[in-house]
Amino acid sequence: MEFKMQFGRTTHKSIKEFEEKINFKLPTDYESFLLVYNGGIPLKNRFLINKLQGFDSIDLFFGLSLDKDFLNLNYQLDYYEDRFPPGIIPIGEDPGGNYICLDANQGENYGRIYFYDHEVENEYAQGNPTRNNLFLVAINFGEFLKSLQ
Repeated sequence: MEFKMQFGRTTHKSIKEFEEKINFKLPTDYESFLLVYNGGIPLKNRFLINKLQGFDSIDLFFGLSLDKDFLNLNYQLDYYEDRFPPGIIPIGEDPGGNYICLDANQGENYGRIYFYDHEVENEYAQGNPTRNNLFLVAINFGEFLKSLQ
């Protein structure tokens, strides 16, 4: 994978601490990505949401233990904790304030990658966000990376 800018590597310890914080185990393909790249700005960044919504682009992937808060997975989860359903982890963002999310819930959706549309966001969920604004874009993180154009 090529990047305009990458955030360097993270450690197994940082990943373990993040998993303990979220109380979920990250999929192996995503964990490997963090260990090698720890997020960044990809050169190939366009992906298909679905036929109705068309293409979008990812501005950046978040990382761990970074100096700038808005680039950090931990910051994203803390700042927007009431925005995402349990186990849905924002791993990147597009230019319009939407997110690319990973499902860390054990079960049939484990590891799937979703487009989070903030325009469909249920503002009246009263702290119980739904999955109504999540659109499947890849069955796992590796497939999502392969789909980038």
